[in-house]
Amino acid sequence: MRPYNPLHRFTVLALLLLLLPAPARAERRTALVIGNAAYEIGVLRNPVHDAGDMATTLRQLGFEVTLLRDAARRPMVEAIDLFSRQLRQGGVGLFYFAGHGVQVSGENYLIPVDARIGREQDVPYEAVPVGRILGGMEDADNQLNILILDACRDNPFARQWRSSQRGLAVLQAVRGSLIAYATAPGAVASDGDGRNGLYTSYLLQHLTTPGLSVEHFFKKVREGVVKATKGRQTPWESSSLIGDFSFAPQAASNAEAVIWTRVEQSSNPEDVAAFLQAYPNGQFAPAARLKLQQLQQRAAQQRQEEQTRLAEQARQQREREEAEARQRAEAQRREEERQRLEAQQKLAAQQRQEEQTRLAEQARQQREREEAEARQRAEAQRREEERQRLEMQQKLAAQQQLEAERQRAEAQQRAEAQRREEEQKRLKDAQRQEGQTPQTGQKPVAQPLPQVAKLEPESKLRAREAVAVPATTISAVNPTNPWTNKMQAFRMDLNPVSNREFLSFVQARPQWKKSQIARDRHDGDYLKHWQGDDRVPEQELDKPVRYVNYYAAAAYCKEQGAKLPSLNHYRVASNAHEWSLQIDYETSYSPPAFHFMQAEWTTTSWGRTGSSEPGMRVPYMHGTNHHYCRGCPDYTPEKENRYTGGSLGFRCAQY
Repeated sequence: MRPYNPLHRFTVLALLLLLLPAPARAERRTALVIGNAAYEIGVLRNPVHDAGDMATTLRQLGFEVTLLRDAARRPMVEAIDLFSRQLRQGGVGLFYFAGHGVQVSGENYLIPVDARIGREQDVPYEAVPVGRILGGMEDADNQLNILILDACRDNPFARQWRSSQRGLAVLQAVRGSLIAYATAPGAVASDGDGRNGLYTSYLLQHLTTPGLSVEHFFKKVREGVVKATKGRQTPWESSSLIGDFSFAPQAASNAEAVIWTRVEQSSNPEDVAAFLQAYPNGQFAPAARLKLQQLQQRAAQQRQEEQTRLAEQARQQREREEAEARQRAEAQRREEERQRLEAQQKLAAQQRQEEQTRLAEQARQQREREEAEARQRAEAQRREEERQRLEMQQKLAAQQQLEAERQRAEAQQRAEAQRREEEQKRLKDAQRQEGQTPQTGQKPVAQPLPQVAKLEPESKLRAREAVAVPATTISAVNPTNPWTNKMQAFRMDLNPVSNREFLSFVQARPQWKKSQIARDRHDGDYLKHWQGDDRVPEQELDKPVRYVNYYAAAAYCKEQGAKLPSLNHYRVASNAHEWSLQIDYETSYSPPAFHFMQAEWTTTSWGRTGSSEPGMRVPYMHGTNHHYCRGCPDYTPEKENRYTGGSLGFRCAQY
């Protein structure tokens, strides 16, 4: 096949216009031409040239042409809507598209250059449906419409889709229209090796053939393409035309004027050059030269703009490549950061394991210390209970001895009274016998019985809620550290606070419940023997409350309008006979049988500067030395105040 020469096309056009009849020249012709090549997925070689050459030829054939090159979706949609409105004014409409086109679910779509298509479902939102163009043509109800799609190239997105439909689907042409495809439905068209695509090159070759009907025109194009591809590509049409139409009707007279009328409206400098070649000395040659100069300047400007556009595309491509390089570098940095974090996590896990092992060893040692302390407390409690038992036995023996002495004294008094009565009777009898009467006022008087101390029964002492203790002077006669303390009279609870009484307190003051007490206020065993905030075993209700820390004990007494006793309050109330202590009561006082626990909270602490445990809380331990955690290596006063224990309780005093 010989190469196609555009100058020959213009020469033929000039001869064609000589034969153009007047009615055909007055016919309104509207065309929308789009060529998309600069796709991000790969630039096409021919579409921009195809669209430009098609626009030029159509203008020379009397079409009012709108040309879009490398159009995005929005400009394409706006141009299609404008084209549809123009068709409503009547005449012939022609739509031409060169670029990528795909079919999805039987619908054909034209792909803009800015489409972002990753999945098949993206196509309806990123591409332009051919149905939009056909709908505009049908609504216009104009004389005739032609739709030419040179868009049957390989689907560039097929590898990303589940389905792989090739080419375009067959569309039903609306009445008065013709749809032309570059190849058969479902097939793929060739791009061609020259300036233009194969299909478009034959369109351009036959468009200017004078007197060729539109049906015969497409038949000639098909013959050329089939022959050139040896049958591998067969253009296809779907037509419902009514009436006849020819792109280039037969020529008429007055050739120069008719051709100049058309050339004057053209914006292609090749058209003007062809006119000057045919009529170098014609009537319109000066005007043609001026127009050619203007068009050449405009073409140069367009070439400059095209170069600018290509440079911008190259810049964008470089930016994309740089962005990809940055992304790769960032991905590498993230991978290195991930590996570093993994190493840190492994190290942290190893350190946690070592810390857990250390804490487990500390806990084991702490349990051993607590068990040893518990054994010591149990032994101390056993000794205290043994001491109390012996003391009770001694008191009982003393009471029994006093009772026996009282009974002996009463028996002696009764015997003495009986003896005196018998003696008086004997004297009276003797006087009667002797005739003597006793003198008035000489009646014998019985001697008073000896006084015996009467002790109240122990049950009565236990029933008392508080014991009144008189004012006292307590002294330490230790020669190395003597001291004296005068104490005012006070009252002390006979019994320690019971679980029932402390339960009423925590119900009224929820902040002292097991579940609500602050963690920094106890050692973890607070009210350990209770089953919950409000549940105390029945057998424990009237027993002394245990596992209470110093803070809770002080708060309870304050609620009762009292205080925790000091160590000296306990000593004075119990008349403790501790080594080097001397207690002098201002009035007679005999201590009752206080029910002391093994240890009870006091307000006293080791406060003297230079002592072994300054600030340590001193619990009262009846009958023994008063200390608790002396020698503990991790001792602090705060820890002492948080301590709770199974044998540690409290009572209140008013002073």
